[in-house]
Amino acid sequence: MDDEITKIAGPQLVVPIMNARYALNAANARWVSLYDSLYGTDIIESEEGGSERYDPNRGQEVIKYVREFFDKHIPIDGTSWKNIAGLEIKDQDLIILKDDYKYKLKDKNKFIGHRGDAKKPDAIILQNNKLHFEMIINPRAFSAAHDIAGISDVIAESAISTICDNEDSVAAVDAQDKVVCYRNWLGLMKGNLKIEFEKNGKNLERKLNPDRSYISKSGKGLKLRGRSLLLIRNVGHLMTNSSIILDDGTEIPEGIMDAFITTAAALHDLKKKRNSRT
Repeated sequence: MDDEITKIAGPQLVVPIMNARYALNAANARWVSLYDSLYGTDIIESEEGGSERYDPNRGQEVIKYVREFFDKHIPIDGTSWKNIAGLEIKDQDLIILKDDYKYKLKDKNKFIGHRGDAKKPDAIILQNNKLHFEMIINPRAFSAAHDIAGISDVIAESAISTICDNEDSVAAVDAQDKVVCYRNWLGLMKGNLKIEFEKNGKNLERKLNPDRSYISKSGKGLKLRGRSLLLIRNVGHLMTNSSIILDDGTEIPEGIMDAFITTAAALHDLKKKRNSRT
């Protein structure tokens, strides 16, 4: 079985397979901005409420929350993540600069890689309980304006698996509907599903994210999965559907039809091993 089922404890989504855009969003939800997620939810209280204006005080609370989160789960030996001055890699170790001193993580194994130059990395990759965090360093970014170390965002590994649902979250009643469901699942298994749509007057395209590439702390190539592990949930055995009419004039059992066609579509991934590695 895949690690996402046997070894990693993490969030699982359920998405209606009938909506290609939602399905792609769910597949790509393996990595999300921790800054955006905290700013946009009520985990952090704010007097601004639903205002569309950027609240700099709330932004600072987001950064504070993330630093305290790292202090708790990926602590530095001898100091806090708050107000660090910089990060660099030396001798396969993460060096944290603060107050003219150099510090290291309490658990060195929680640093696994980086992007960019070792002395001035663009990103640092950390892990906790087999879940990864990408700390992005971009001093020019708006979100890093008040950050000494130039940390502009933290991308967290989130939805490690997704149930693509043919059942409760969709209303597929005839052959046309079922074809939409099967086509979307086939596109996910082939890896070529994409959708074009308009948002705020702009034409956008959504497709599956690629895997994420880094440099391991030993200086070798490091790839992390870019997408959620996709599972299929077929219709229950009590349902029938008019997509196929049997010799005696009755409708086909929909669960059997789903199982046959979704498994046939998954044969593409059996060869490529892009979704399920095992």
